Amino acid sequence: MRPKGGEMARRLLPLAIVWVVLVAGCGEDEAGTTATTSAATTTTVISTTATTTSTTTSTTTTTSTTTTTVPEPTVVEVDVDTYDEAASIWDEYVGFSDIASLEDSAYPFSHVWGARSGEFVYVVEIPDQPAGEATVSARLSSELGGGTEDDVDDALSDVGLRVNGVDYPVRPVVSDDRAGEVVEWTVDGADFAAGANEIAFTVAGDAEHRWGLCIYQDPVDGEGPSYPITITYTP
Repeated sequence: MRPKGGEMARRLLPLAIVWVVLVAGCGEDEAGTTATTSAATTTTVISTTATTTSTTTSTTTTTSTTTTTVPEPTVVEVDVDTYDEAASIWDEYVGFSDIASLEDSAYPFSHVWGARSGEFVYVVEIPDQPAGEATVSARLSSELGGGTEDDVDDALSDVGLRVNGVDYPVRPVVSDDRAGEVVEWTVDGADFAAGANEIAFTVAGDAEHRWGLCIYQDPVDGEGPSYPITITYTP
């Protein structure tokens, strides 16, 4: 016997409710699953390890050494007996005693000599222009004709140097002791020139001490150093 429409509806209502509940549960599960998956995806932490590379910069310092070559000094030597005879004038006498003439004498060096006041003039060849200062040296004493005279208390001579017309300070030189001492002047290199130069050793006529001049050079016995007039400079 078929149930009537109302009866059918009444019977089917509980089934419909159950279906709805089931469907809702399934949706809830799916939603839960989706939510869970989403949460899992959302809360997944990607751990990135940062690797720091330490770079060490090595600096190499190179030291450069510059070697400066200092020129060797030029030394010009002048024999004392090569003075210009025409220009070398003295008040009383002038001359040269060589080694042969002094072998049996008390003089240890060959030498030129001039009495009282006057000058010995030399023409000297200089190979190049000096840079800076130059030095001029010679072995000198006064000239008393064989030694200090009894009536002379202070037989020094005031000796000056002249280079190409330029006068340099006077130097007192020892009394005539037959050997003398080395005397040196510092000269402005600009007063010299490459080529011929004139230098003069002078005893002025108005000098306080004017007892002539001896310029010594070679040892008579052949032993020991010689003392030519010397000009030393850096080119």
